[in-house]
Amino acid sequence: MLRKLLGVFAIAGLMCVGVVMAEEIKGRIMKVDVDKKVLTVKDGDKEREIMVDDKADLGTGKGGNPRTLEQLAKQVEKSGDKGVSATITTEKKKGKDVATKVEPKGGKGKGKGTDK
Repeated sequence: MLRKLLGVFAIAGLMCVGVVMAEEIKGRIMKVDVDKKVLTVKDGDKEREIMVDDKADLGTGKGGNPRTLEQLAKQVEKSGDKGVSATITTEKKKGKDVATKVEPKGGKGKGKGTDK
């Protein structure tokens, strides 16, 4: 009886670990499809499409308000062919990568962020 109980706990523990595992991708967001809620991310030489969760943390926009997918799309559009450097945290949901957090790297602009 005790063996069965320990076995059940071991299996339950492994299942919980599998659900919580997340992947962090550092790449460039090349395109944002707002309607489909999909990011096209260039990771090294390959491009991949990542779904965006409805509750994903997209960081903060101007004024400290939560950034919307539309705002992120405008930022990517302005960047042109370079894309926007970002760190994207994903989880597997129904066999697909789904972004739960997107951290775009803000450009420092001319002369900003340097010690003189």
